[in-house]
Amino acid sequence: TKANYTHFTAWKKHRSKVAQEMASIEEHGWHCLIWGTPDYPPLLTLCSDVPLLLLARGEWPPNHSRIISVVGTLRPTDYGKRMCQQLIEALAPYNTLLVSGFAYGVDILAQTYAAQLGLATVGCMAQGLDRIYPAKHQKHLAAILTHGVWFRSFCPPTLLSGPTFYGVTASSPDWPTPR
Repeated sequence: TKANYTHFTAWKKHRSKVAQEMASIEEHGWHCLIWGTPDYPPLLTLCSDVPLLLLARGEWPPNHSRIISVVGTLRPTDYGKRMCQQLIEALAPYNTLLVSGFAYGVDILAQTYAAQLGLATVGCMAQGLDRIYPAKHQKHLAAILTHGVWFRSFCPPTLLSGPTFYGVTASSPDWPTPR
């Protein structure tokens, strides 16, 4: 399609920057999930702005048959916080993989509750390879990598027009079956 061709030519135009980014990927311990390969989440390919490359740190593909995605408000009420915690606690006996963002609010609450219970998590990031946003969530990264994977879509800074976090999160129930 024209959109795919435009995306490809944009990458080609910035070949040296892409090479620098690829070196940074290796330096930071990421591994690549390339669109069209068996490890790439199949449902994500249905998004209109499908990222050509996803990055993962930690165990990939996740070795879980039960996966739930949790996305919510940035400012949960006390009731919302309790419900999030109760949901995660209710999932614990089922060895469920939790997929969520790493932002403020429900995202980080779900991640930390799951890590406290020893559940595997996938943290979907929207920022660069060497930068955590929000920075104060850096302290939670080790717990996520202990029990799961840190995951982000990749697009060189000159092309940040938009692989979507929501597409990555929403596609999680259709991730590749563990080998």
